[in-house]
Amino acid sequence: MSMIFHTIGATSRTISQAMAPAAIIMLGLIIYTGFTIPISDMHPWFRWINYINPIAYAFESLMLNEFFGREFPCITFIPSGPG
Repeated sequence: MSMIFHTIGATSRTISQAMAPAAIIMLGLIIYTGFTIPISDMHPWFRWINYINPIAYAFESLMLNEFFGREFPCITFIPSGPG
């Protein structure tokens, strides 16, 4: 991950020139982690971003660590209210 930003920094002359592409790349990586757009809903030609995304692997490992083996029973899908 840091090598991406090292490359951007090496090709830029000033910090302000480096911030714009770094922000766009970071936004793309965050969007394609699988949280904002589920992997099944991603366009096929952009799905490869998830496979090279280090943030996606970190997010997946956190979700597995937190929710593996847990069961959340939902008795009623729509909560019943008055009436």
